[in-house]
Amino acid sequence: MEVPTLEDNLKIFENKLAPPDLHIPKRNCLIQLFAIGLFGGLVEGVWPQESVCPFIEFATAIAGVIVIIRWCFLDARERDYPISFRLSLFLFLLLAAAFPYYILRTRQNRQALKVLGISALVFVFYCGLNSISYELGCMIYNARHVG
Repeated sequence: MEVPTLEDNLKIFENKLAPPDLHIPKRNCLIQLFAIGLFGGLVEGVWPQESVCPFIEFATAIAGVIVIIRWCFLDARERDYPISFRLSLFLFLLLAAAFPYYILRTRQNRQALKVLGISALVFVFYCGLNSISYELGCMIYNARHVG
């Protein structure tokens, strides 16, 4: 039987300290964000009453913010970057400014720009999905109440 060398023991130790692979939970956050956009738009279209729409918009906005903050916490855990209480509060209250700040703090310039560009595309896709599902909801509403 071969005795492990110091290098073998160090490799085992390094693997135990390696940051966890959180790509799947981070991807699930994106899927949840798109589901919120799809569901929110559809519900707004199906129930266009003025008393319901503001609540639905507020609920989907808060759910979206929570999912994005969850993605940030998963990303921070993966990168071994501590998120302070002040930063988490900043993320919740001013997500549009805090998210780019977080990305710029946790990545090199080039990688940060790439992530911010992808995030902008995700936002555009979210808005498009929300708009399309809203129109679909309006079509369902009109089919049930007009014709």
